[in-house]
Amino acid sequence: RIACQTPYFEIRLLVTLSMERAHAGSVLFYEDGKLLGKYENLVVNESSLTSALVTVAGDGVALEIDSEGSRNKFHVIAPISLIGGKPHIDCVYKTVYDAVDEIRSVGESCQKIELEKFDVHSAINDDGLIAYTDKYNWLKSIPRNVCANPVGLEVSPYRVARCSEGGVSDAKNEKIMVFTNQDKLLFSIVGYELIPKISGAKYMLTSDLDNIIIMLNGNLACHSKKFSASTRLVGTAKIKNKFTVNYTIDSIGNCLTGNYSYVGKKENIEIIGYRHGDLYNFLEIGKNRISSGLFVLNRIEPRARGVWISVPPANPLSVN
Repeated sequence: RIACQTPYFEIRLLVTLSMERAHAGSVLFYEDGKLLGKYENLVVNESSLTSALVTVAGDGVALEIDSEGSRNKFHVIAPISLIGGKPHIDCVYKTVYDAVDEIRSVGESCQKIELEKFDVHSAINDDGLIAYTDKYNWLKSIPRNVCANPVGLEVSPYRVARCSEGGVSDAKNEKIMVFTNQDKLLFSIVGYELIPKISGAKYMLTSDLDNIIIMLNGNLACHSKKFSASTRLVGTAKIKNKFTVNYTIDSIGNCLTGNYSYVGKKENIEIIGYRHGDLYNFLEIGKNRISSGLFVLNRIEPRARGVWISVPPANPLSVN
């Protein structure tokens, strides 16, 4: 497990690593007290480009980069991981708003780079971006009282609609709706951005809080997978050290599905998940396929450990 400390916040990663700021713009990384390196290339504070290290809800640390150009406004998240004893950035996740053409684009760009060689400025590019558009005919079938000002993108064989009361420039109140190519709704979620990944039907749900980034890895194939033959996990945990929940989870490969319920209540809440690395990512699916929350867990048996995050997003609650 990684515990990264600065004078301002504490970050937990998946290996034993610590980090501190030596002075403004300089970051030190440690593993079990051993200095791995001093980095002067991560924290940038310019008129049109800024970057900062932030906590990832549940586990991790990431570099958050914002570029305020006269036309394009980039928001980039670059998770940091320890590979072969050295901090690396493997992939970056981008959302871009073109203020002239009023187009929003999202995308993933992957290239394994040692942290000391990472260039914050070079992360601002169009690699891997997919633009939302209002040109798809299937958008017309979505009721306007369900999805205001819809724009869409296609990631075969799935479709993603973005709905915002304030139009494409509205990032805070957006709703994301995900469909199969037969227009079957898989889920909808408010307050999160969906970033399609390069490989198949995998995706990232992300949102920003104060000094915290929410990142949930998912796989749209898991939302339609049949779990007739699976491995079943059963457990109990507490949310916020207060609310006791019982859960049952079936798994096939890295896909997970199941339900949980609060002790004393009969209602079961459906959860669909995906194991990414050492983390178990779950999306709650409620009535009309509307998501009400998500879990990022580092353990699910015999007792879950991690965080629960609400929809729309708010500060994570501990799960233990």
